Amino acid sequence: MEFIRSQRGAAKLCYEGFSYTKKKETKSTIRWECSQRRSENCKGTVTFDNPVS
Repeated sequence: MEFIRSQRGAAKLCYEGFSYTKKKETKSTIRWECSQRRSENCKGTVTFDNPVS
C-alpha cells in the first residue's frame, strides 16, 4: 500500500495494482474509490478508520 499525489495534486492510494482516489472523509472513516470507476466499471472501494477522530 502506498500513498501518492495525482498530477493535479490530489491524494491517491495504490493497493494491489489498483489506484484509488479519496471520495469521502467523515469523523470516523475515510472512503477511497477505484480510480477507473467510470472507464473500466471498477466498483472497488477501500475504507479506513480516520486517525484524526
